Parts: sequence; structure tokens; C-alpha cells
Amino acid sequence: MYQVLRKRKDFLYVQNYGRKQRSINYLVIQRQNIVGIRRLGIVASKKIGGAVERNRVKRVIREVFRLYGYLFPDSTDFVIVARRGSHQLKMQEAAREISGCLMSKC
Repeated sequence: MYQVLRKRKDFLYVQNYGRKQRSINYLVIQRQNIVGIRRLGIVASKKIGGAVERNRVKRVIREVFRLYGYLFPDSTDFVIVARRGSHQLKMQEAAREISGCLMSKC
């Protein structure tokens, strides 16, 4: 179970004080929270492409978060920033890249 980060101040808090790990197509930022559950925020700018590409990227990231939830620690906020080229990845490739960032230093 997880919640979604919606407020700008929550995004900025995680982005300014969180631990950042980069991969080729994603930037994963994580920060402990006091809520007690995992929270996810996704950033997909227009640099990725049109609305179709951005929505696909967001769907894939949400599905990775849902299926591989055991990799994401509880009581942590995550902001995943999609980078150029991420809209071309299949779900398994995206999962491999994001989990690689979480398991080790990218």
C-alpha cells in the first residue's frame, strides 16, 4: 500500500534533502518520512515527449512501484524523475533500472 505525493512542498522537501541515485533514464530520490507508509511522486517533464509518452512513463513507474514494493522501504518518500529516453523502455527494463538504483549506488 502506498500514497501519492501531491503537494509541491512535499516534492521540494524530498528533492532538496533526499538521497539521489541516477541511472541512464531515471533519477530516484528518497527521503525518510514520519507518516509510516511509502509515498511516491513522479516527475515527467515535456522533455520526454508529448502527453502520450509522459503518461506511459508514469504508468510504468507506478506499476514498478506496485509490483516491486518490497524493494521500496516503508516510511520513505520517493520522487522518481523520468529522463529523456525513458518512454522507450519496456516495463522489465524500467524495473531493472529503478531497482538497480535502490539496491546499490548508481
